[in-house]
Amino acid sequence: MLTSALFQPAYGCFPRWPEEGTSWIHPDDVDIALELIPSDRIFRREWCGGEYSRLIYGENEIRAKPAMWRIVIPPRFDVGDEVEIRSQMGKRWPGLSIVREVVRNRYTGSVQYELEQRGMMLPLFFDDTDLSPVKFLHDTD
Repeated sequence: MLTSALFQPAYGCFPRWPEEGTSWIHPDDVDIALELIPSDRIFRREWCGGEYSRLIYGENEIRAKPAMWRIVIPPRFDVGDEVEIRSQMGKRWPGLSIVREVVRNRYTGSVQYELEQRGMMLPLFFDDTDLSPVKFLHDTD
């Protein structure tokens, strides 16, 4: 019996290449998988009801059969989201940025974000508590 949990997105990363070689990846997606895996990048997995699930990272998508991966807590932000860096009581310069990488910190297990600001990558990784979502006047949330 399938439960609704099976149809919910799951989040995880592939810190090591699965032992199955590339047989678990759809043949058309092997090249992009080799670019993104192994890494601490956090993928969103969506089950599509067939042989393959979709692994999504930003604008990249890989069709894959079930494989060993490390499950992580869902990230607050996705690749491409606009965020504001919180000043943390004057410790940081606040500013608008774009999320370029969403990764799992291997030592703490927390989600961290690499940001781009004014066309340049920032040298630090940021935690959820360092960032706020950007709200626009037309947003209703």
